[in-house]
Amino acid sequence: MAPLQKNIRSRLIVAFAAAAVALPLLATPATAQGDPAPEPTPYQEPPGQPGLPASGTLATATSGTVTVSWTAPTGDAPVNYYRVMVKECKASKRADVDCKPVRGKTKNVRNATSVTFTKMKPGTTYNVWVRAINIWHKGPRLTGSVTTTAAPTFDDDSADWRIWSYTIGQTDQFSIGPLPAATGGHGTLTYSVVGVNSCNRGNVDEGEGDGCGSVHKYNKGGAPLVNVAAAGFSFDAATRTLTSNTGSNAPTAAKVLAATSGRATALPVTVPVWYTVTDADGITTRLTLRIEVQPALFASSTMTETVTVGTAATIQLPQAHDVAWSKHRLTGEVPGMAFGTPTTADRLNNRGGRLSGTPTTTGTTTLTWAVSLSNGASGTVTVTVNIVNGAGAPTAAPTSVSAEYSAGEVWIGYTGVEGATGYVVQVIPDGGSWPTLNVDHAPGSAHAASGGGLRVHLINEGPGFTVVSDIAAGTYTLRIAARNANGVGPWSTATFTVPE
Repeated sequence: MAPLQKNIRSRLIVAFAAAAVALPLLATPATAQGDPAPEPTPYQEPPGQPGLPASGTLATATSGTVTVSWTAPTGDAPVNYYRVMVKECKASKRADVDCKPVRGKTKNVRNATSVTFTKMKPGTTYNVWVRAINIWHKGPRLTGSVTTTAAPTFDDDSADWRIWSYTIGQTDQFSIGPLPAATGGHGTLTYSVVGVNSCNRGNVDEGEGDGCGSVHKYNKGGAPLVNVAAAGFSFDAATRTLTSNTGSNAPTAAKVLAATSGRATALPVTVPVWYTVTDADGITTRLTLRIEVQPALFASSTMTETVTVGTAATIQLPQAHDVAWSKHRLTGEVPGMAFGTPTTADRLNNRGGRLSGTPTTTGTTTLTWAVSLSNGASGTVTVTVNIVNGAGAPTAAPTSVSAEYSAGEVWIGYTGVEGATGYVVQVIPDGGSWPTLNVDHAPGSAHAASGGGLRVHLINEGPGFTVVSDIAAGTYTLRIAARNANGVGPWSTATFTVPE
């Protein structure tokens, strides 16, 4: 069968060829109007390869952009578009290769001879090439390189990780600045601060367990975790100064803790802050600062103590939270008690100064205990001391109290109280407050004292004694009360006038 099929195929081909030769030539068909059909388009060779683009300066750069510019190649070859590539140049380990390109950015450009690449790295060298392309050929590459402008740099970066301390309630305005200026980058530089994170006080330099170590890794891609503006601080970009607000806008413990979004629940807390400089391309450089926010010097601004006349007592004044507080002052007094300056041991054991002694006068007196730090932080505690009688104190007041000024002396007369072991005399000028002058006078003895501009000399003379001194002209009020070891009895009063 196979030979037969072959013969048949051969005969058919030959027959077809013979038939083709026998066909008569046909005339050229006419168009509808009777004209001959148009001649077919002659075959044309495809255009050639585009030439090399030309450029005086192929690429220019800022800190964050690379711009590539060229002129069209000469010649008749058409250009459909240009392909432009920018590749970062990284150092090569080969001695004969300056750099090895890494993955780059490519753009196809139509109807233009310039293109700009954005989001480039500052201070980086890029290889650049451009070529013309048509639908048949790719032209040769025009190559070059360019280095972007370096990122802005601070004139002084020693402030990195520097710590500043702010104490809630401090009277001096907290201020950091002017912070370092910066140079370099592209275009106008702008400065800002942004809170980064918060951490409890601890080993902040090493960051062991307190979240304060590698601040730069915090919060990638998210909003700041500490809002320094909400915490009560303001930044002035013109003077590059970070300050605490004042008045109702001043930092408080509640504001600072709220600004940490729950990351801190109690003071003290350390707030890292990024101080940044940004150029016109958005390239940013930063320094990391830290504000250590301390609580108010005293947990409470008031305290009340009660002591008993004739009984030894100690009033322990509160300690500021910082053992390094530098100044302290006590205003006011408790008769019979003396102020003791706090020692280092007191400070380390959370104790302030103290009043010690045996109270001699009943009543209520107000003391002011103030402490200030070298950073201007200060705190004040108002101490109300109630001085009460013990059991068995005199219950009667001296009677027939009189006072008369004569020839530089004031004679004070009274009728004593049975069982009294002494008398307390207080004198104030008109409009004054008790006690301007306090004298504890025992019968049968002489006593000299001064205070509040008054100097008195008290001498027991039976039922009375005299006040002799250089008393200024004016109206005075005195009061006298009997005392014993258990307390002070009720007061009796009298007035006298010292003429001009």
